[in-house]
Amino acid sequence: MRLILMARRKADPGIDFSLNDLAVAAGLSKRVTQFLADNAAFEGLTQMQKLNVAAAVGGVSAANISPLLAMKLIKIVIRLETNANEIPSGFKFIGRNLPQDKIKTLIDADEYYIHRLLMECPEIYTQGVGRRGDFVVEIVNGELVFTGSKDLTSISNFDCQSREMHFSGWITNIERGSEPDFIHMANKFNLNDLCDDETGKFDPILAEHEQSMQLCRANAVSRLTLNLSLAVRNGFDRLHAFRFGERDIA
Repeated sequence: MRLILMARRKADPGIDFSLNDLAVAAGLSKRVTQFLADNAAFEGLTQMQKLNVAAAVGGVSAANISPLLAMKLIKIVIRLETNANEIPSGFKFIGRNLPQDKIKTLIDADEYYIHRLLMECPEIYTQGVGRRGDFVVEIVNGELVFTGSKDLTSISNFDCQSREMHFSGWITNIERGSEPDFIHMANKFNLNDLCDDETGKFDPILAEHEQSMQLCRANAVSRLTLNLSLAVRNGFDRLHAFRFGERDIA
């Protein structure tokens, strides 16, 4: 368990997140979080997006991946692999199970306030638990990156043949003394040129490449699974505990 000791605020400032708040959500030190900020981790983001990215970066860093590489991976994945400008947390979906009187207050509400309501209903929201449909990243053989939304049961059973996970790119320069980087497949293939405007179908070369990468995944020596949705929820939980002192979050 990583223990981050910082002064707790006297009142809830809502969605005004300080560097301390982001560090707590990430489970990282304030110094490391400042380093990430200095490297444009939160540049151009809304307050909620900053919290989302910080929590996700912290989750990836917990897998012994450098915070700088984690930041690059998260920001590129968000830009090219999600339909929003953040990692999906699942809070709005979970919030559908709240009592009707609470649901009425959730219209257009930020996820911060949805989470606060969920924390009042432990019978609905269980902390630290993965959920079906969570956004997952897999790093195969320390190099190949796959993304998708999976049933966590099949993850635990090492269902390597699942087509729900698709190839996204490569991690490069991971050897000691080099600055690691994440290269998305869109940087290698011009996807617009390889897509038929009339049918919307991609060139067979992409299907062949995907099949080749899936074969590598099925025969992987190592496979690191990162549940980014859970990482975001855990970050919200840590911040809630920091601000209100109700629960200790690992």
